[in-house]
Amino acid sequence: MNIGAVWVHETKEKEKYLSCIMSVPFLGKINFAIFKNKEKTKDGQPDYHIVWNDAEKKKSNNKSDVNNFDDLASF
Repeated sequence: MNIGAVWVHETKEKEKYLSCIMSVPFLGKINFAIFKNKEKTKDGQPDYHIVWNDAEKKKSNNKSDVNNFDDLASF
């Protein structure tokens, strides 16, 4: 059973990240992005950060591209 999809994208600064959509029962579609942790200095720190993209909030702001995570790339 397929529950989602992942695309490789690039920020305006040419940094690659993963743009993800996952379908969760009772929650619907969840949009999120996965970015490499550029601040990692120790083994116990995460290698990547997962950032949730509130598609409903973007719709209310009249933004149509729910997979545009360029503004979140600094996380």
